[in-house]
Amino acid sequence: MDEFSDDNYAYHNDLQNSQFQDYEYMNEEDYSLSYAQHNVNLQELVEQRLQKHSTQDEFHHLRSNCLGTTLKQAVQHAFWTVVLCLFLRCLLYAVQRKQFTLKLFHFGSIFCGIIVIHNVYTDIFQIAATVFGAFSTVLYAINLCSQRRQWRSGLLTSLAAVFCIVFGELLFSDPHLWNRLRGVLLLVAMKIISVAFDFETKRVAFPGPLLYFSYIFHPGFLVYGPWISIEDYQDYLTVKRPFNFDWLKTIIKSAIQASICLVLSVCVVPYLFIDPLQPYNPALFPFVGNKWFLSYCTAVSFHFSHYYICYLSVLTSVVSGVGGVAQKQTSKKTDDPQPKDFSWTKYKVVMPTRVEIPRSMVSVVVAWNIPMSKWLKKYVFDSSRYLGDFPAILFTYIASAMLHGLSLHLAAVLLSLGFYTYTEHALRQKLSKAFNCPAIQARPPKASSEKQPPTPLWATFFNVAWVFINLMHLAYLGSLFESGNEEEETSGLQFTLSKWGELHYFSHLFALGCFIINCLI
Repeated sequence: MDEFSDDNYAYHNDLQNSQFQDYEYMNEEDYSLSYAQHNVNLQELVEQRLQKHSTQDEFHHLRSNCLGTTLKQAVQHAFWTVVLCLFLRCLLYAVQRKQFTLKLFHFGSIFCGIIVIHNVYTDIFQIAATVFGAFSTVLYAINLCSQRRQWRSGLLTSLAAVFCIVFGELLFSDPHLWNRLRGVLLLVAMKIISVAFDFETKRVAFPGPLLYFSYIFHPGFLVYGPWISIEDYQDYLTVKRPFNFDWLKTIIKSAIQASICLVLSVCVVPYLFIDPLQPYNPALFPFVGNKWFLSYCTAVSFHFSHYYICYLSVLTSVVSGVGGVAQKQTSKKTDDPQPKDFSWTKYKVVMPTRVEIPRSMVSVVVAWNIPMSKWLKKYVFDSSRYLGDFPAILFTYIASAMLHGLSLHLAAVLLSLGFYTYTEHALRQKLSKAFNCPAIQARPPKASSEKQPPTPLWATFFNVAWVFINLMHLAYLGSLFESGNEEEETSGLQFTLSKWGELHYFSHLFALGCFIINCLI
């Protein structure tokens, strides 16, 4: 279970819009810059582009006007966060060697988190610091009060988090400003809610204020994520993790992956084809994209902006020492877990291939953001599963949408994802039983030690067909995340319906047909 990240989209918009705001790509004498200025028919502009198109020239313009600027902005955006994460890594190493107290590390974590907020939200630092500080303090007080009175702290904290997010969105008159803050608020809410549920189930003791705010404001996972539980955070504070080549290799690899994804998102994918409504924009290939092609490009561009944030979160968390996979084994003589190999390279936040080649929508929502998927499954889906699979799935996406605030286009996407996921899973489950072929399930069972029968050829074609069906769904849902339309998106439902109406609501109609077939079988 997972959701599209709103702060990723806001950052994607800010980067992409900044690249061509002063960019006169086409020579006025050759092409005409604007239909409004020169009263030239758009079709004539498209024909001119096709006649005089040169892939080499287009690539040169994108490289000179987008590539360098994008990477420079990305480095400026993340540099001090990475430096402060490295500082905390060294400080924790000294603490674990008994050179400093853990209390000093907690103060350092909070202070570094405030510096990161200042760096990321320089123009609105006072507003951002006030909102994040007040939000964390209020939820901590509610959590503490429910703990002392033995109330259901998990439920109360969750309701309070949703109320604060919705109230804050209503209070702020500038939607763009709140859109910038929403992502960090979502991460903070996830941390606090997980603390409340973990305490309620006796997994952890209730944290003191110093540990709590150190956990909330640690720069390794404050702005970009990923979510980690307070239990993992306490393990990070006490267990020594190696400085080795594996650690350095993961940092370099994550930085390269983040850079590639950002360049593809901002400078390549949006400009693959000629847009008939904006023919003066760059286009790498002399091909006029139809609505479905352009929607698919919009979706993939947004996907790669999300991958950029995810790989950046791996970078910051690994630099600070939070990220990594610790494998433990139980001793045969005792029940105590024994330390085993610790791997930095096995730490994953996202799996792009499972999103871009979607065998099923279930694999997409899990691979989109692995830590957040675990959070939703553990604290929402499993808690509501007694209602049944479909209500639990629907409730999970409703909870995710509520944590996003009053973003109606995101809520529409999330609820659609929930409906698609359940319908596909249920239909393919029934078909697999009817044809006695587990290979066509949305999530086929893992292969056992026994020899598995070969997958029939028809089942392979069936699974490939579902890949294209899911690509259609992703293109349809992703059409809402077109850069430059943020103001229209804040208007909500009208924008959402108009974008999906351009594609004749085909994805929803197809899913509804599958749902009816599933009910009839």
